[in-house]
Amino acid sequence: MPSHSRGRSILLAMPLITLLSDFGNATTNLLYDRIKSLRTKVVRIKGKSVGALKRTYHDVAPGKPLALIGSSGLLEVAVRDGAAAERLKIKVGDSVSLQ
Repeated sequence: MPSHSRGRSILLAMPLITLLSDFGNATTNLLYDRIKSLRTKVVRIKGKSVGALKRTYHDVAPGKPLALIGSSGLLEVAVRDGAAAERLKIKVGDSVSLQ
């Protein structure tokens, strides 16, 4: 991504939800390789916290949202045994941030 800034802003320039699956999971344009060096990885969508990056769906209770790295290597947001799009009221183009 082109940017004239230095530091973290290059890594996080314009992070967005780019795809909603048939299951209601949200895929972002954030590659794990670009965010793995950040110390804290609390994911926020539209200003609402989804929580810290998890390894698997079983790291949260049923019905709870989570952020994880999908098989594509991209950051994804999901709800265990549910649909993130519906539960979190998110859509393609919504902003994503990491703290």
